[in-house]
Amino acid sequence: MNRCNVSIIAFPHPDNVWRTRCDREWKAAGIEFIDFPKEEKVKWANSVTDTAAEWALEMDGKGLPGTEVVKRWQEITSELGYEWPRKWGPE
Repeated sequence: MNRCNVSIIAFPHPDNVWRTRCDREWKAAGIEFIDFPKEEKVKWANSVTDTAAEWALEMDGKGLPGTEVVKRWQEITSELGYEWPRKWGPE
């Protein structure tokens, strides 16, 4: 049995057609999904580079609203039900 520790964040809404189709096909392929405990998600998130902040600052430097995009991305996905283990993007 294949094991995959995954948290899909792009489309967290449970009624999403794309997410439903992917879940069905992945499970049919024998992939088992395991939910990490919240503490582990926080530990992992805090151990990786904040690439969203790097991207946002790069875009800000080009006169584009990078920081605003990252902030709004987290707001929208949070409104859809995703619980972020940390804040991403520039302070």
